[in-house]
Amino acid sequence: AYSTGNVSGINGASVGGFVGYTGAESDIQNSYSSGIVSGPSATTGGFVGVNSVGAVYTSSFFDVDSSTQD
Repeated sequence: AYSTGNVSGINGASVGGFVGYTGAESDIQNSYSSGIVSGPSATTGGFVGVNSVGAVYTSSFFDVDSSTQD
C-alpha cells in the first residue's frame, strides 16, 4: 500500500505520512509514503505519527526528503 498525498494536523492530532496512530497489534507490510507531513512535533512522523509498543512494520518506509520529516 502507499500514500503520496500531503498531510497536516493540529494540536492533539496524530499525523503520519501513512498512518496517524498504530495500535499494539498493528501489522503494516510493504508500505510507502512520500507526501509532505506537518503537524505538532511530538505526534508527527514521516511514516507514523504515534507508534504503539508491539506494532510491527515490515518492508515499509517513507521518503525523508519529500516528507520534510526525519
